[in-house]
Amino acid sequence: MWGIYKRSIPHPVLSTWGIWTVVGLLLLVSYYEAGARNDTTLLAAWMGFINPTIIFILALKYGEFRWTRLETTCVIFCVVSIALWKTTGNPLIGLLGGLLADAMGIIPQIRHVVKSPADEPVFPWGLFCIGSAVNLLGIQEWTLAHYVYPVYMTIGSLLIVVPLLAYRMNNSK
Repeated sequence: MWGIYKRSIPHPVLSTWGIWTVVGLLLLVSYYEAGARNDTTLLAAWMGFINPTIIFILALKYGEFRWTRLETTCVIFCVVSIALWKTTGNPLIGLLGGLLADAMGIIPQIRHVVKSPADEPVFPWGLFCIGSAVNLLGIQEWTLAHYVYPVYMTIGSLLIVVPLLAYRMNNSK
């Protein structure tokens, strides 16, 4: 958010942040219906919706709109998982479908970090990774419906942070 505001990230991709906003809402609702609550790990899902929403709104002024097959596939996964969730009444299907759509959306970000690590700030991604890991402490019942979201968020953020840290450590020598 700060990078967009200060223009150090000159052209955030609107379609990616828009999709992450929609996926964040899907994950929030399905995670809640799967049993997560604010006193355990639901706050992570709230941030997974609020954060991309704020970034999307900030990016409207400076962002560039790109739409690829990957974004189309993410939307299709969201729609199919919502349909399956509502048809079966099983929110875990919506949660897993949303996580799969989110994972497809994170692939371009990981690719970008590996190719151009100097373009991404390590501090916010590092905080996000630490926050995701801390959410693991809030899991009271280690069932798939309760741990899949925070575990996914921790692993996903690690896949971004590790290349950023490796780049920073190699360049500091």
